[in-house]
Amino acid sequence: ATTLFAEVKSAIERKSLRSMTGNKYVREKLEKVVEIMPNHLSAKILFEYGLRKNPSLLESKYFAISMKYLLDSINGRLTRGGDDSFSERYAMEQRDEISKGLETVRNIISTEDRKVYDKVDEICKILHRFSRAKKNQRMKVGLVLPIILRLPLRFFVN
Repeated sequence: ATTLFAEVKSAIERKSLRSMTGNKYVREKLEKVVEIMPNHLSAKILFEYGLRKNPSLLESKYFAISMKYLLDSINGRLTRGGDDSFSERYAMEQRDEISKGLETVRNIISTEDRKVYDKVDEICKILHRFSRAKKNQRMKVGLVLPIILRLPLRFFVN
């Protein structure tokens, strides 16, 4: 299933999404992927998109499902709490992953869905700012700690 989807993805990257998802052979591969892996969201969405008579826009329900899928990981991390579990690296990885997902649907969503798209894009910007803040915080601690270690003990005792 993974190999089949990689072939489809490669074909879509070389040509337009509309022409490739409408292609009979590509649809057959996508259908096979969905048969083998029923939870393969990307294959499901592309397959359904290709079945439409006029596949100019992705249906809102599939757009919503794809956004939920993109945000599930970060949502789980945030609801568990704890600043330590949300590192600079994790924030950047999530931002990159969400950005890639947004890029795949950017040109095939409705005006109404564009509002949600813009909000999710804003989350990417927040993740970027957060990772920069975490990095700056780490750098400041790295600069301040050696200074603190050199201070005489009397600065810490009343």
